Amino acid sequence: MSRAGFINNLVCGAAVVVAFVVAASPVTLLAFTSFADHGLTWTALSQLLLPNGRRLALFMNSISLGLTSAGACVLFSWFIGSFIWQLTRKFTMFLTYIAIFVWFMALLPPFIHSYTWIAFFSIVNRFLALSGFQGFHFLGMIASWWTGTMAWLPLCLSTVLLGFRCIDPDLIDAAQLIASPLRVLLKVITPLLAPSLLAGGALVFLLSLQEFSIPSLFQVSTYALEIFADYSANNQPVRALLLSVPLMAVGGLTILGALPFFRNVSTTIPRMGRIQKAPFIFPRWFRVLQYGCLLLFAIQVLLPLMVLINTAGSWERVFGSVMNSSSEITFSFWVSLTGSLVAVMLALIIVHHTVNKWRSVLLFLTAISLCIPASLNGIGLIDLYNNSAFQFLYGSDFMPVAASVTRFGPLAWIIIAAHHSRQDASLVEAARFYQVSGWQIWTRIRLRLLMPGIIAAGMTVFLLAIGELGATLLVLPPGRNTLSIKIYNLLHYGASDSVAGLCLFIVLIGWIAGLAAIALLVKRRKMYDN
Repeated sequence: MSRAGFINNLVCGAAVVVAFVVAASPVTLLAFTSFADHGLTWTALSQLLLPNGRRLALFMNSISLGLTSAGACVLFSWFIGSFIWQLTRKFTMFLTYIAIFVWFMALLPPFIHSYTWIAFFSIVNRFLALSGFQGFHFLGMIASWWTGTMAWLPLCLSTVLLGFRCIDPDLIDAAQLIASPLRVLLKVITPLLAPSLLAGGALVFLLSLQEFSIPSLFQVSTYALEIFADYSANNQPVRALLLSVPLMAVGGLTILGALPFFRNVSTTIPRMGRIQKAPFIFPRWFRVLQYGCLLLFAIQVLLPLMVLINTAGSWERVFGSVMNSSSEITFSFWVSLTGSLVAVMLALIIVHHTVNKWRSVLLFLTAISLCIPASLNGIGLIDLYNNSAFQFLYGSDFMPVAASVTRFGPLAWIIIAAHHSRQDASLVEAARFYQVSGWQIWTRIRLRLLMPGIIAAGMTVFLLAIGELGATLLVLPPGRNTLSIKIYNLLHYGASDSVAGLCLFIVLIGWIAGLAAIALLVKRRKMYDN
């Protein structure tokens, strides 16, 4: 092996180590330190490792909520996606814009959806009481399932819309010559769309499995909340780790089962000039189902805005709520912005050195990060930094930033890696032909080509970090508070105009981020067209 090849392999290996540190080092070190001195008998270990009794019921609650939410999201996304694709098939770039906006709608914190539906049924119950009818008790499993489905629907829909965007129009035109539009949808489009449907469903299942803020607000106990509660009561990391094994095992099996389908996902987007020429009109009964699902999505998008505006009372009250929480908002923005910048910089280093040779390792580490519950991530960070070597970091503002990077950093490098795979390699080869230096190739060509992916990754981590709850609850330094934790704590004391104002503030941030991403994409496209 040449010296250059050896150095290149060494750098690639270092990038993989950085990826491992970001994705799995806290939990890995937690496993080593916990089992070295756990002080538990084998009987106690087996009881924690295998759910039984009450924990088995909580585990089944989590599984049932995850499966039903994922199934409903996939079904709704299939109907909604087919309707939007049908309208935009001659203007395919609009499909991309819609998918981007929907993606940013999916990043809103789940507890905002909980508050929205609680406030909505509170308004409905007031009207029913005035009419002499009994109100709804929006609590329990059904309320938790419905809210979770509405919360994760944009995530699944954005994945499905991108799947529609990748379908070759020539295949649709050829199929329409011998079959009706509905049969083409069922026999041709849906099999091509299956990887995207499965990817969206798997993501919804994994996120729902680890989510405890929605069920807890509707008085439903889940396995993810049990992990957090057990650690808060016993302060034993090994117990939290063992309790998390069933969730991580189910998550790992989900990803392993979906991997064969993920490999078939097309990453080639058809050229803008290739469109379906034949009309694509579904039967009336099918269009009614599409309209129904589209109405649900419109409710999901608009209801938080309308309910929060109504509950907040006036914009003066919203402004007052925001000003009263200025310290929490400032700290949340600092944590989110710092976490997104660190995540993007690490993602650029990791993707640049691993995208060609270590792609499988990168996907494996991302899969690991998706399987780790948020509370276990926080416990792992505590165990990693609560020692004499890192005492200057433990208990500082570094901890919530580390929680954001550890939880959402892998998403940043996957977004950038996906954008990197679509780059035109001929531009880089042309620069090498003219003997341009490697630094100039990176700064003047690669970085500019990656800029949309960098912006998307940064905004994604920023919005997710603002709503991060599970890990931040454990690692938050004394005297500090984030906006998401303040809202979550206030929600347990009932709905109020101050909570509505703070939730509305976060919703507006998500809308602004989505519209800004679309504006940047439109501006970049016009620049290339000119």
